[in-house]
Amino acid sequence: MIECTENNLPLKTQAELLSLSRSSLYYWPKAPSAREVQVKRRIDEIYTAHPFLGSRKITVLLRKEMRISRPTVQRYIYARDGNYGYLPGSQARPAPSGA
Repeated sequence: MIECTENNLPLKTQAELLSLSRSSLYYWPKAPSAREVQVKRRIDEIYTAHPFLGSRKITVLLRKEMRISRPTVQRYIYARDGNYGYLPGSQARPAPSGA
């Protein structure tokens, strides 16, 4: 936000000046939980040792150690890599021509 000694500039105006939505001024990011950090670290260890494994196999390996679902593993892998090209519904194929 804009620093000023007098509080005469409303938040709405500040948000407009910064080209932000007003709701984003109230957002405070949460720190990840200890379990989330543990799961992400373990996924990273497995993925680094075996980069050819997919989310299904990584889930099988993790289920020996903890209770976790495959969508959770997928979310952490895709967020880690920024790799959304393999998600269902991706636009990896070119659009059909014609019409």
